[in-house]
Amino acid sequence: MRKDKKKRIRNKKKRRESYSFTEVVFLSFMMALLGILVGILLCYCKINILDSSDAKLQEIVSTYNNIVNNSYSNIDKDELADSAISGMVNSLDDSYSNFLSEEETKTFNESINGYYEGLGITITKNDKGDTVIVDVAKNSPASKAGIKVDDIIVSIDNKDANKTEIFDLSDYVSKSGNKYLNIKIRRDNKILEYNIKRAKVVVQSVISEVNDNIGYLDINNFALNTGKQFNKELDKLMEKNVKGLIIDLRDNPGGHLGQVKSMVEPFFKKNTVIYQIKGKHRSVKVRTSAKNKINIPVVILINENSASASEIVASCFKENYKNVTLVGKMTYGKGTIQKEVKLSTGSSIKYTTQKWLTSKGVWLNHEKNKGLKPDVEVDVCKDEKCEKDMQFEKALEILKKSR
Repeated sequence: MRKDKKKRIRNKKKRRESYSFTEVVFLSFMMALLGILVGILLCYCKINILDSSDAKLQEIVSTYNNIVNNSYSNIDKDELADSAISGMVNSLDDSYSNFLSEEETKTFNESINGYYEGLGITITKNDKGDTVIVDVAKNSPASKAGIKVDDIIVSIDNKDANKTEIFDLSDYVSKSGNKYLNIKIRRDNKILEYNIKRAKVVVQSVISEVNDNIGYLDINNFALNTGKQFNKELDKLMEKNVKGLIIDLRDNPGGHLGQVKSMVEPFFKKNTVIYQIKGKHRSVKVRTSAKNKINIPVVILINENSASASEIVASCFKENYKNVTLVGKMTYGKGTIQKEVKLSTGSSIKYTTQKWLTSKGVWLNHEKNKGLKPDVEVDVCKDEKCEKDMQFEKALEILKKSR
């Protein structure tokens, strides 16, 4: 029995030492794939080594080390590095490429993300040095607690608001590990105390209303959730069977270009070119991918501060929609796209990587051919006694005539 068992074991070992044709092919393929991956990795490492040995890069590193090690005064390394990076970005001679401090980065990301972690209040300092609440976001933790505009913050978690800078106070509210924040405010010479739970505050970038059976959509920027908000408000208006639509893009600086597609798709046929992107190595045409469902007269309000994504929306309508009128003033003309790179210090840089063209291939550039011209030019009433929005009134007039 033992001999038979040993024989079977020896036979098994012999069988394991041989491979089938399929196994040989598979192993050969895997070895070839591994070789390719190793080759790519080596090339990547070689490129990085070549970059790091660049003479100019070594000069930057050498200068940094010399200043840090030999300067008479104490050197803030983060500030020194930020200054060097800022200098490089500024040398690009591009007004849209810039260095953002930690505070500026935080503000920029909050506006572009469409939400932030906190209480839902906007604060400022008055002439007396008081920290005053100038805005309370709808449905935010602060509004639900009863905080009001013009309330004066005395302290947050015993941090004296008068002795704390605005950024430091805001930074504490957003980054505090405390689930609840104790806030003391002064209102009508009375001190009120609140314990408010921090939460995600959604920034409302789109609002809607109906005026004499005309729908109105005001878009103040293009955050990551603007497309979703726009379509939600648009559906509400269409349920009310509006006969015309005003899209207000005045003073809208743009933001996420990716939000444009979902916003314009309800108005255009499938495969309509919305805008074009041109980079150093390739060009792309961004097209609609859904069927249109809306076909009513549209007026788009624009002005000299309408830029970037705002201009894409307006130009797409102008070049492709049958019943649209642009009212207001010529737009800014920002036909470039920037990339944001976050730095370890909390700051960031933005630099231009591409430019965009309208669906018909027109480049809107502030320094050359300016922006997008309105079909009907209307100035803003600058008289202090003037209570009416003349551009809005013109939009209403046009849509009422088209019914």
